[in-house]
Amino acid sequence: MRILVALPPFEVYGPATGGAVSTVTLGLAQAWTRRGHDMVIATAPHQILHPVGRAIKIDFPRQRQLAPMERLQAGAQRRLRRYDWPDYGHYSREVLRLIAAENPDRIVVHNDLTLPGLLPTRLRTSTIVHVHNQVAVRDLGRARLGLSQVGAVVAVSDFISADIVRRFGQVRLSTIPNGVDTASFRLEHSTRMVESEPLRVAFLGRLLYDKGAHVLLDAVERLQAHGLALKVSVIGSPDFYRSPSHDEDPYVRRVRHRVDQLGGQYIPHLDRREVPGVLGRQDILVVPSLFPEPFGLVVLEGMAAGCVVLASDIGGLPASVGSAGHLFPPGDAGALADLLRMLAERPRDRRLLIAAGRKRADSHDWSCIATRWLPLLEAL
Repeated sequence: MRILVALPPFEVYGPATGGAVSTVTLGLAQAWTRRGHDMVIATAPHQILHPVGRAIKIDFPRQRQLAPMERLQAGAQRRLRRYDWPDYGHYSREVLRLIAAENPDRIVVHNDLTLPGLLPTRLRTSTIVHVHNQVAVRDLGRARLGLSQVGAVVAVSDFISADIVRRFGQVRLSTIPNGVDTASFRLEHSTRMVESEPLRVAFLGRLLYDKGAHVLLDAVERLQAHGLALKVSVIGSPDFYRSPSHDEDPYVRRVRHRVDQLGGQYIPHLDRREVPGVLGRQDILVVPSLFPEPFGLVVLEGMAAGCVVLASDIGGLPASVGSAGHLFPPGDAGALADLLRMLAERPRDRRLLIAAGRKRADSHDWSCIATRWLPLLEAL
């Protein structure tokens, strides 16, 4: 089966950037390629760092590259057609040309409710829309029509499924969770249960206010004030890459200052290949998001690396954590501090949660998740 995956116009195939869509695409492409399927990935025209399948760069003129009059025309077209992304007109034309040239058996589009309506009628029922986030579109009517005509819609969590039904009514909808590359994260994890050594606690993600790194720092500060030894690490940058300009971001500066005050470690954005080694040196991973995360890939990555996972009780995070970790109210540093103290005082509970987390990660290995997709792909 030839499967063509169309990434959004700004998404790079190669999750050195850490983007969820690229990470998911790579995980599924690896699993499907091993099963003998032909993968074609349409990606933004940047360096392809992890080529699995045939990655084809979709090169199209960006608005900032156009002459002034052309830029005005492109902006007017976007407003007239109510496109959700800049440069979408040029992007969609190039993707449609690629689809015509490749003639795939199945098409998977990510977070794009416009492209299915632009496809020839014969291809719409061979298309799956993979929804990773809460839907925000300018043209609800076109999106509703597109979703009613595609072969299937896959949401990454029940939280996202409920949002789709609320916005668009009943569609051909399935919930298939995201997965994790357990082979990459299953490193030797030194679970140091020596009471005299500080518990190693980490935040990993984009360094934005809504991601809640400051909530973890509030909790650590409370516990250190009461004499509990904790070693905190904050890992991440505001965007999906590392840039010197991030050092001037006000939130980043506040977080780094507090990390220094707490005797912790700040690590800017990591290449995805570096993440397993860093997580493998932590005891607890905290996902303190203040906004409704659609799924939370980092939850499974922490579990696969042998961390106990604590996460906010919001959005799709409870479904990601399951019974293999603990939840706390979003923004509640006191509740998080109580959980951290409990885990520091109960090494046996930590061991049990580490084992449960690894088991949960194994059940979400990309090979298992790809198997759940196959009936959909074959039935279209």
